[in-house]
Amino acid sequence: MIIYGYHSIVEAINESVPIHSIYVDIAKAKRNDRRFIRLKELAKALNIKVQEVPKEKLLSIDKEGADTGFIALLSEVSLIPFDSFDFRVDKNSLIVALDEVTDTGNFGSIIRSCAFFGVDALIVTERNSPPINAQVVKISSGGAFKVPIVRTKNLVRAIEDLKDRGFWTVSLTPHAGMTICELPSDLPFVVIAGNEERGIRRLILERSDYRVKIEGSGKLESLNVAVSLAIAIATIKMKKGKC
Repeated sequence: MIIYGYHSIVEAINESVPIHSIYVDIAKAKRNDRRFIRLKELAKALNIKVQEVPKEKLLSIDKEGADTGFIALLSEVSLIPFDSFDFRVDKNSLIVALDEVTDTGNFGSIIRSCAFFGVDALIVTERNSPPINAQVVKISSGGAFKVPIVRTKNLVRAIEDLKDRGFWTVSLTPHAGMTICELPSDLPFVVIAGNEERGIRRLILERSDYRVKIEGSGKLESLNVAVSLAIAIATIKMKKGKC
């Protein structure tokens, strides 16, 4: 797997992600770019070789990565099988589940929000979900290495399993009669967001304990899924007194 961008690579190093090699635009090395110096120090501590190469070499690896001047080769980000993850259940527990969110930009932004707010886990479906590639890692600002990402073949069954364990499910839908601010503060939640075009599938909506919306005061009726989720997570965390 290729990742690129200074911050993404630093986060990978900090999270002990296995890195095979790092390539840096030789122009940055020659002018003693502070980011290059810092990256070299971090890599040296872990015996990771940093190679100074011409931009043509970076272009041969990845065009977008070449523009950042920093490229690393590493093992794939591992997704945790649903049955293997130890879900903590208490009043402060918060999990996010994505029902076939397909846009790479949204996916990366959601991962970043989950990592920023300390969500316990992000659940994605094996099918109809973007791969965790260099673009997703960069958009997530390295958040892909900081939040457990759990995969499931069947999201409906996974949600039912979590409900049996004591979680309460919250579906984000612009057509709900209840706002996110009206949720109780002392329950373990699974917050569900749906596909950019279709929203959350009917079967999941029907089985949700709560259906909520993000209420605005302007002239637009709704937000995109990544922004809606960020607001929902922040609101729930504030209600729990955690941010």
